[in-house]
Amino acid sequence: MSLNWRMRLVHASLVALTLAWIGLVPACVDTSGQGALAAASLAPIGIHATARARDRAHVRDEPDRSRKREPARSGVTPETTTYALTLLHVHTRELLPLGGDAREDSRVVERFLRCRVTGQVHPIAHELLHVVRRVAVRFGAERVEIVSGYRSDKLNELLRKKGHQVASSSLHMAGQAIDFRVPGTPARVLARAVAHFHEGGLGTYEESDFVHIDVGRSRRWRGT
Repeated sequence: MSLNWRMRLVHASLVALTLAWIGLVPACVDTSGQGALAAASLAPIGIHATARARDRAHVRDEPDRSRKREPARSGVTPETTTYALTLLHVHTRELLPLGGDAREDSRVVERFLRCRVTGQVHPIAHELLHVVRRVAVRFGAERVEIVSGYRSDKLNELLRKKGHQVASSSLHMAGQAIDFRVPGTPARVLARAVAHFHEGGLGTYEESDFVHIDVGRSRRWRGT
């Protein structure tokens, strides 16, 4: 037996013993060298099989990230806000939703009822919105149109020069008056309803189709 053949036989025997130790082939070596050579030929197969088995085990151990995780549920239902009434300013075309609990932010109300000429903001008597609410409930109205809220001195004088029925010392300039209408309801009908519970000033303007209310002394009048 040549030296080269013996070296191949020794190498094959070592490979066969190694595979037998890790359990891939039976722990036996043919002295003729054929079994060792066969074991050596199986070595690449065993190594690849071991690698594939290890990969499959690794895949089984990894979590499935293909599924989308659902957000955790807190069990709390989000609150929704229900608006009982919406005010529409006929000059600025702005809307002011009013909730059912009558607790509006005064700054929002004042901004909504600001002077339409100068943009000046002024405190508004809260009793005025209380009257508007009661009228809306009385007539089942979901929208009330605001004709005039706070007026600056400049706007009040401008209206007087144009011939409007405006008092020189109007309570609009103190944030204590509002002119409004309910679409589809005549001004005289509105005024009659307001007169049942409102103790301040009350003016009826049938041609212009709006009602004036203020928190001044009790008085009644008619305009155009």
